Amino acid sequence: QEIPVNELTIRLWHALVPLVTILIVLISVFLMPESENVDDALSRYDFEMAREIAADMGCRNYGNSWDNDLVCPKSIALIKIIINEANYMAENNEFEKAFSVIEEINGVELYTALYEKGDIGKSQDNQKDELYLSVISKGILQDRLTNKEVDVYLTKVKSQNVKKELKELLK
Repeated sequence: QEIPVNELTIRLWHALVPLVTILIVLISVFLMPESENVDDALSRYDFEMAREIAADMGCRNYGNSWDNDLVCPKSIALIKIIINEANYMAENNEFEKAFSVIEEINGVELYTALYEKGDIGKSQDNQKDELYLSVISKGILQDRLTNKEVDVYLTKVKSQNVKKELKELLK
């Protein structure tokens, strides 16, 4: 039997188009770069990228006191970034930068509400004091902070226990 050429090309296209489509999809899945997350950026100490990723995250607070409909991955990511960045700055003897990063905790959106809900483990003051303790301790142990500088930084610490612990390190 003779099959007309036009009919043969149509049948060929009906077979090739799905195969080509499947092939393109498979190639694009394997070649498409994975989307980066905050943890990936922090593992490379790329704090700017981590902040950009966190900025694209959202916060939702549609709730009221009885249903507590609050979700804010942006704030949780920012706290993680602040902690990592402050410790990194302290390890690299950039104490002024570390202290300015710690102060950013004051501007984290919905911090108190997230703490009360249980999404964040520490209150703002406790989180800041713990970071101050970490940064100042590193400065003292590395002999990078003078007693006078430590006294100035201690004014930012609210917890008497943390102040006492840091003064013990100075002895």
